[in-house]
Amino acid sequence: MALPRVGSLLSRSLLSRNSPRVARSVFRSARATVAIAGSRRQFASSTWRSQENSQPEAESSQTAQQKPIVTDEERARSARTVVLMGVPRHAVRSQIEEIMKDAGLEDASLTMKMNRFTFNGNTHAYIELPNPEEAQKAVEKLKDATIPGEPSPMRVSIVYPDFSWTRFDSNESHSDRWVMTDADGIAEAIAPLLEGRRVNFNVKAPGWASLDQKIRLRSAENRDVVIRNLSKYGLESVGKTMVNWGDLTSIPRFLCFVDFSTKAGAEKAIRELDNTEIEGLPVSLVLTVVPLIKAHRIGQMDRATLNDLQKAGLAPPVVNDDMLSRPMARPAWTSAPRPRGGRQ
Repeated sequence: MALPRVGSLLSRSLLSRNSPRVARSVFRSARATVAIAGSRRQFASSTWRSQENSQPEAESSQTAQQKPIVTDEERARSARTVVLMGVPRHAVRSQIEEIMKDAGLEDASLTMKMNRFTFNGNTHAYIELPNPEEAQKAVEKLKDATIPGEPSPMRVSIVYPDFSWTRFDSNESHSDRWVMTDADGIAEAIAPLLEGRRVNFNVKAPGWASLDQKIRLRSAENRDVVIRNLSKYGLESVGKTMVNWGDLTSIPRFLCFVDFSTKAGAEKAIRELDNTEIEGLPVSLVLTVVPLIKAHRIGQMDRATLNDLQKAGLAPPVVNDDMLSRPMARPAWTSAPRPRGGRQ
């Protein structure tokens, strides 16, 4: 009774010996086709996701952000606007304007944002043209655009249709740390420093959130605690929170920047909360002073603003003028390949 089964197995064995190469080649060809198609879809979707991620975040662990309604006017604006993606965070507005000038786009409207606390730029820059046809031409002109000192060009495309300009242009109370890179935006970012309203908020590491959570959720929860306990003093903006791995000593470590609405509110918060505990953890609050590297960056954006900070004693009194006169480049250690085996 077992012989038919043996014969069947032998038959399948012989067939498998005679046909594996054909079967494998067909399988590999199909798999390659699927991989190519998948990579194309992945590139297109990742480009749109990249633009979505450039929108202001509402960093709260308690409220889910709803997808905004995009108007016809916003879609029309997107159709005539080009976005540069992968803009280095150390790049300044004047560098993008120089690239636009070289491409014959000096009359187009440039929109860039920067972090009001760190003065680092957003990785997206938006160039609005008169019409969609001019925008398509601009894509070709900018396809090889590169920031000096960078190894590769930025990516460029038309803004995707569902981009919410309403959300991008808005400043949602203290949930948005981004400001424009124009003169008004720089003034908005610097005002809390000059007026004594910006504070370094420190807490015993790693903060209130559980280490078992994802970093994004931990950061949001720690930020929620800061907002919940400092709102009574009047808040204008709260920065992104640090992760604070590693040194878990009892000395409070930097968690985030806080811009209070008034100098009186900042002074009262420092007076009442510095060297105390908030929700069971030691905290400290100190007025923010600009370090040398940030002073250089501010000086490259607006030298007059740096002078104001120096006069107020909020920035180093001596800044290298030669460094201010040339475009800020990526530090050498960030572009060099990391040795195998991790950090040395």
